[in-house]
Amino acid sequence: MAAADRQRREPRRTCVGCGREAAQGELARLAVVDGAVVFDAARHLPGRGAYLCPRPGCWERAVARGAFPRAFRRPVDVPAEPLHLSI
Repeated sequence: MAAADRQRREPRRTCVGCGREAAQGELARLAVVDGAVVFDAARHLPGRGAYLCPRPGCWERAVARGAFPRAFRRPVDVPAEPLHLSI
């Protein structure tokens, strides 16, 4: 088996705002805590996660499209202001 075959590939995720597919580490993970969308900096919060590009335009597009309730598969409270997404 070649060395390239043995290397683990980073999982790919899709931004709920723009739909861009990227390596998991390039996107911010969001989770739901007590019914509200929060930034999961440590990527350890339980439950379903959603991924978002750290660009303000992606946050606004996701809110406008109603992407968060769809991604989390339940109604959620979305903050009016974009979360500070630092990867």
